[in-house]
Amino acid sequence: MILETGDALCDYPRLIDVLRKSPSVLNAEASRGRLDLASKAGALVAAVDAAETIKPRNSLERMLAHQLAALHNAAMTMLANAKDLGRQHIANPGNQALSVESARSANSASRLITTYQNGMLALDRIRRGGKQTVTVQHMHVSDGGQAIVAGSVRGGGPRGTGRRARRGKAAK
Repeated sequence: MILETGDALCDYPRLIDVLRKSPSVLNAEASRGRLDLASKAGALVAAVDAAETIKPRNSLERMLAHQLAALHNAAMTMLANAKDLGRQHIANPGNQALSVESARSANSASRLITTYQNGMLALDRIRRGGKQTVTVQHMHVSDGGQAIVAGSVRGGGPRGTGRRARRGKAAK
């Protein structure tokens, strides 16, 4: 199969790039199918952008990028719907159905966002190979020295001069 830039398949963004890397009828059909599904989900542009951003190493990562884009679009649509229904309820407080539907949309958006975040974690695990890296460092602290173990430390003088101590003095 020879593809030219004027070919009908060029309507599918990035299909040419996929075929350049691994040219086969199977890859072409799989890629076109993924792009058709992303289009039907209303997430074609976002799916292509997401896949381009994560630079997928294989078809599974590309599919995950497309799913994440579709989830994001759906979540944002549900949030917008919840907001619109909430505004309508404020304008028409006697219609409780608007409030119920607004809450349902917000709840659906929340579940979609959680699913999206789980997908991002899955991508991270795939990329890391499911391994965690823990760095252990050995340090020596001399007498009178100070060491920071973890977290953020706020500066301050000797004990009893911090904000709590000043608050207590001011209150007396």
